[in-house]
Order: sequence, then structure tokens, then C-alpha cells
Amino acid sequence: MNPDNIELAQLSAEQAADLRRLEQAASEEATEGADEAAQQEAQSQIDHGAMLTDEIAGMLLSVAAVLSPAFPSLGRIYTPEASKAAGAAVAGVCVKHGWLGGGLMGEYSEEITAAFILIPLAVATHQGVKGDINALKEKADKAAGKLPQQQAPAVVAGVASVPDVPSVPAVTIGKPVLE
Repeated sequence: MNPDNIELAQLSAEQAADLRRLEQAASEEATEGADEAAQQEAQSQIDHGAMLTDEIAGMLLSVAAVLSPAFPSLGRIYTPEASKAAGAAVAGVCVKHGWLGGGLMGEYSEEITAAFILIPLAVATHQGVKGDINALKEKADKAAGKLPQQQAPAVVAGVASVPDVPSVPAVTIGKPVLE
């Protein structure tokens, strides 16, 4: 029976043949559409996996670059090749389980990327400007004939000491020891 509840017996031979061709064409079209949809889904997963691989590798390289001044070995460990391999491994697992569909950082990708770049840059700028200001103050003090201010002596276990100043005798705090 066709969708219009018409029996094949009621149709002429020509109409029945046309109906069969249409049904067959519709079936083939549905199969092709399903195959095409499956191919598009597979391509989408490949594209998503490649995107995640690049994002994860980039994140590893960024974190290693930010931390490498404190931990120099990170720059030698997290090479572009090693980071790409790690990114591909993690991305494969994520695609398999359907994780991170919106990418590593989701809809806030641009904001997080900007923070990763700008925060270390801001810290380095602050430290650099602070060092420049101190250098200018020292230069101005030397030009004015002022000596640089010495730090207060450190007190350790009741004894004051002034590092790198041999002409200043050590000061004993507390009761003098009788000999």
C-alpha cells in the first residue's frame, strides 16, 4: 500500500511501475542522504579533533612558555612536537567521548587566550618599569651626591650583622659575656 492508501491492483501496469520507480528512488535517496550525513559527521569529528589537537598543543606551549622563566626545563620538555603529540592523544579521547564539543575553552576562547597572553605581559611590564624607576632614582641620587640608602642591619638570634660592610663592627644585643 502506498501513502495514499491506493492498492497496487487498482493501478494500471504503467502507474504501478512508476510507483515502484519512485519508491526505489526515494529509498536510494534516503540511503544516499544517510551515507552523506554519516560522512559529514565523520568529517566533523575529524575537523573537531584537529581543532582540539591544535588548541591543546597551543595551551601546553603557552603554559610552558609562561612558567619556563621559573622552570627552564619546561621549554626543553614541551617542544612543539611533544605538545602536538599530547594534544592529539587528548583530542582523540575527547572526540571519542564527546567531550569539549565547544572547543577547549568553549565560548570564552578569545577571552581566555587574551588573559594567557596579557597577564604575563602585564607582570613583566610592571617589573620592568619598576626596575627602570629604581635605576633612574639611583642615577639621580648619585648625581646629587647622595649615597644610596643602606638597608637596616638584619638581626639574627640577638646579633646584628651588616652584610658586605667589613668596617662596621658587629653589635651584640643583650647582656655582654664576661671573660
